[in-house]
Amino acid sequence: MPYDAVATLVSTGDVPLDGVDYYYPGVSADAARDAVEFDLAVRGAE
Repeated sequence: MPYDAVATLVSTGDVPLDGVDYYYPGVSADAARDAVEFDLAVRGAE
């Protein structure tokens, strides 16, 4: 699962971190948080 797909899902505010596993069963809330943090870091580096 691409990190940016998870980050986008959460960043819209429609899906909380603990709800990501409904859409992506292999992604825990901790992994979703990491994806969001990584996405922010990548965007900040641009």
